[in-house]
Amino acid sequence: MFYDFYSSPLGQIRLISRDKKSLCGLYFDLDSKNLAQGEILKKGEFLADCKIFRQSKNWLDIYFSGVCPDFIPELDLCGSEFALSVWSELLAIKYGSSTSYGKIAKTLATKLGKEKIAAQAIGRAVGANPVPIIVPCHRVLGSDFGLKGYAYGLERKIALLKLEKIIYK
Repeated sequence: MFYDFYSSPLGQIRLISRDKKSLCGLYFDLDSKNLAQGEILKKGEFLADCKIFRQSKNWLDIYFSGVCPDFIPELDLCGSEFALSVWSELLAIKYGSSTSYGKIAKTLATKLGKEKIAAQAIGRAVGANPVPIIVPCHRVLGSDFGLKGYAYGLERKIALLKLEKIIYK
C-alpha cells in the first residue's frame, strides 16, 4: 500500500493506492474513526511523487475550484458485487445533480432483475464508498431532498453540495 496527503478546504485527505497506478482510497483524516486507515498507514509507504496521486490531486484541485473535472483518475474499487454496482450508479450522477437512495434502489433492481432492493441496502453501500468525492456519494439525498448522513460529517456533505450548487433540505 502507498499513500499521500492532499490539503483540501474541508480538511486533510489521505489518498491510497495498492499498485501506484490506481486510487483505491480517499479518506478525510479523522481521529480514530476508521481503524483500517490507521493500519494502512502502519503498513503502507508514504509516496509523495506518484502519477496516480498527482492525477488525483489535480482532479481535487479542479473540483474544489468549483469546476467539474473532465476526467476521473484510474480507480481500483474493491467491494462486493452489489457495492460495486451501487458505486457505478454513483459515478453516473452528474456534477451539480443529486438523486435519492430510493431512486438508486429502483434503478439497480431493474438492472439486476430483482423485484425490489431496499433503500437501506443502498445506504450501506453508499456509506462504504472508499473513494468519496470522486465517487460522489455526497450527491445522494433522501427522497425529500433531505440530508441523510455522510461518513465524514454532515458539515462536509453540506459544503460539497453547496460547492456544486445542489439544492437540499
